[in-house]
Amino acid sequence: MSDIFKINAHACIQCNPKTGFYESIDATAVVDEIRKHLNIVTVLESDEMLQYVGGIYIDGAEKYLSSVIVHNLRDLRDWKGRPMYSNKVMSEILSQFKYLTYVSTKEFDKNIDIINMKNGLYNWRTGQLLPHTPTYLSRIQVPISYNPDATCEILEEMLRDILQPHDYIKILELIAYCYYRRYDIQKAFILYGPRRTGKSTFLSMLGNMIGDDNFSSVSFNDIGNPNKKFLVAELYGKMVNMCGELDSGAIEKVSTFNNLTSNYDNIQVEKKYKDPFKFVNFAKLVWATNSLAKVFEKSNNGFYRRVELILFINEFRACDYDQARLDAIHDPDQLSGLFNKCIKLLPELLERHTFTNECTEDDIVESYRAISDPIQSFATDFIKPCPDGRVACDEMYELFKEYCRNYKTTPDDRNKFDLSIFKHVKSMKQGEMMRGKKKICAWTGVTLTGGLNV
Repeated sequence: MSDIFKINAHACIQCNPKTGFYESIDATAVVDEIRKHLNIVTVLESDEMLQYVGGIYIDGAEKYLSSVIVHNLRDLRDWKGRPMYSNKVMSEILSQFKYLTYVSTKEFDKNIDIINMKNGLYNWRTGQLLPHTPTYLSRIQVPISYNPDATCEILEEMLRDILQPHDYIKILELIAYCYYRRYDIQKAFILYGPRRTGKSTFLSMLGNMIGDDNFSSVSFNDIGNPNKKFLVAELYGKMVNMCGELDSGAIEKVSTFNNLTSNYDNIQVEKKYKDPFKFVNFAKLVWATNSLAKVFEKSNNGFYRRVELILFINEFRACDYDQARLDAIHDPDQLSGLFNKCIKLLPELLERHTFTNECTEDDIVESYRAISDPIQSFATDFIKPCPDGRVACDEMYELFKEYCRNYKTTPDDRNKFDLSIFKHVKSMKQGEMMRGKKKICAWTGVTLTGGLNV
């Protein structure tokens, strides 16, 4: 907030026309005086007061305004030497201020073509950078200055090291889409891969592109958990919801996820101790994980269609980069250059209405099934009943490990595999078979449909 300033307090004193004596403070006059110095608006739906600072309307205006009022009026006295300022006067001034400055939340960041940047209002359709103005109501400003000449060679190299070639353009489109405050393309992103594959590095990069104030971090499981309804409200007014951990537990309510990836559904949420409210979400959903949550079959309608799975399978070792290159994810010039590279892709992305090399729904279903429950998926794909069949236990487990490697997921250990496989293949029993002259552990009543090269 700004420093406390002085107003013309004398102009705020009411004079009794009959006596000619100063007797009270004129609340309307105080408001007029302060508005010469401050741009403050009041959100109609929440009664929250916001002050325009540095090209953006920020919280905390009511507290600051109160301090300005006290500073300027506390010493005023009437003709008898009595204080004219009181709590009642403060209440009257604040009420008057709110009445004159109400705006609907729908008016904020209304123009979806404009991105509020550190050095101005950038129109991504026209390429024009306009100066900040309090007449443009904005609560979202990204921490990047627009510089059309900026480049990002280091960040490009890093992304190419992290990603598979066919996902490089897709990830740039994802970044661009985060700046678009609608959900025209109904996609959420799950970044899946083992540890040390660059997922956290990418999320840090994305966070620096968006700004700490502009993203939430609600997990996928919490979004679908009816017992954590307050958390969904954290997405309101955010550009991205991203979380580095996606729990392996089941998603209970996919309908909330579906609503969050739609332009047409008003989501009713509430914050603790506050009235419920509705909003249309535009925060893009991005989760990184090395284990996928299960989805209840009865509630997965529309889920797989709305998911884009990006595999992070390249080993990314930070130690292979010198500190200067690692620091590029925080470098303003590199981030400005990456913004340029990404935002150029946005018009075509929206016109095409699909991401480059976008996965089909069948691809997502198969990958998600294999990754989220690899034992069940393996059993479905590679084990079939056979009354006289026998398969060596070690052979089946080796096939399972190869299956997991193909989907870049970590195989369960041998004990868990042996205990779990029974649940999925009812005809399977534990027995023995001969390997040469030696008896070995075997699964009976089944056969395999494929070899190790799956």
